[in-house]
Amino acid sequence: MDFSTFSKKLANEINAQHTEYDSNHSVFIVPLPDERFQTVIVRVVEHPKFNKQVLKITSKISYITEQIDYPSVLAASTEFIHMLPGLS
Repeated sequence: MDFSTFSKKLANEINAQHTEYDSNHSVFIVPLPDERFQTVIVRVVEHPKFNKQVLKITSKISYITEQIDYPSVLAASTEFIHMLPGLS
């Protein structure tokens, strides 16, 4: 499966608006409760540790009420890899 087809199908499934910047880069505007929206940027990148193509997903972070050590959370997340069938 190519990324463009995957992005279009995902946007349809989650009722999001989808803009394709190029064959490896898409932006989704995802509807949330209370008439809010979440912008999600998705890029296909080569993962150096696993030597596979993976999706790099980024989004804006909102205000919080708890004390969370975000640098530690982000550092730990680099050890996770989520394989999507047909993308590698």
